[in-house]
Amino acid sequence: MDKLSWERKRPTQDELFEDKVRQLMYLRRITYQEAAEIVKNGQKSIWEF
Repeated sequence: MDKLSWERKRPTQDELFEDKVRQLMYLRRITYQEAAEIVKNGQKSIWEF
């Protein structure tokens, strides 16, 4: 049986960061380091460049 929304483990900040970096790497075909820099600099969208 699936857990209810409030019973699920919430992702940590690190997990959220990793997820954003991986999405950006996939969408823009860039390296992990490049994607991490972009996410750290606070650019939320891949279209902001």
